[in-house]
Amino acid sequence: MNGPERKLGPIEVRWGDERYTYYIIGDSFYTEWKRGMDCAKSVASLHGLSSNLTETVGRSQSTTRTLRISMLLMASSVVVFFSDYNNSIPLLAPFLLGLGGWWFVSAIRKVAPRAWTNVRKSSGDEAFYMVQPEHKSEEWSRFEAGLSESIRQVNAEKT
Repeated sequence: MNGPERKLGPIEVRWGDERYTYYIIGDSFYTEWKRGMDCAKSVASLHGLSSNLTETVGRSQSTTRTLRISMLLMASSVVVFFSDYNNSIPLLAPFLLGLGGWWFVSAIRKVAPRAWTNVRKSSGDEAFYMVQPEHKSEEWSRFEAGLSESIRQVNAEKT
């Protein structure tokens, strides 16, 4: 398999309500992302990449912030409920509680650590990453091995 005939994937990864699709055609790596009505597609060249893939595990950067906002909104609803404002604006406390609950549910979805595979350039800079499935399968391991092999082949053809 060489040149534009090279093809690997597609493989789909679901994480919550997000879907990622990864595949290789020719000398390019494609990523498609979908979440509700939002979507994106990116392409990265395999030229000049390192075939050594690294794994990172962590949480979203906004998890702590989202939890704090949700707790603040729910605490505010309790304060408003027991204050004089509740007499003049009776729906404010339930609204704040509902909004805080929505933010809390959103934060809970982000609490579980997420794992992703980093692909780096030969210089060490990050080229792109792939969100890993919650439970790695044999298919995922074959895809990662195929990606490494494709990167080696592309860089070998270049020299």
